[in-house]
Amino acid sequence: MIWLTKSDLEDEGPPSRKDLFWTLAAAPLFILQIASVIRRIMRSFDGEPLRFSRYVDLEMLASEPTLDFAAAVALYSMILIWSSFLLWACGLQLQRWFFWRTRT
Repeated sequence: MIWLTKSDLEDEGPPSRKDLFWTLAAAPLFILQIASVIRRIMRSFDGEPLRFSRYVDLEMLASEPTLDFAAAVALYSMILIWSSFLLWACGLQLQRWFFWRTRT
């Protein structure tokens, strides 16, 4: 189930102001994180090095015959999945807010 049903929304009650604040603060950050990860992965397939760590200066190239590039893409894919999941959770909070806003 992607969205909450009407009975679930009634059971949970209205969201608190703190929940709404963190939802509205975090949603744009998750959108930017998703966009930057997609941009990095797409640029790496075009030939630019995929930066794995800025602290150690690890960069992977798609043309290298090692599995390091695949591991870096897998790491960025996991970050992308996690950020998408958290953005979905923000969407559920906004759904709760819209539901209770129209009810009162």
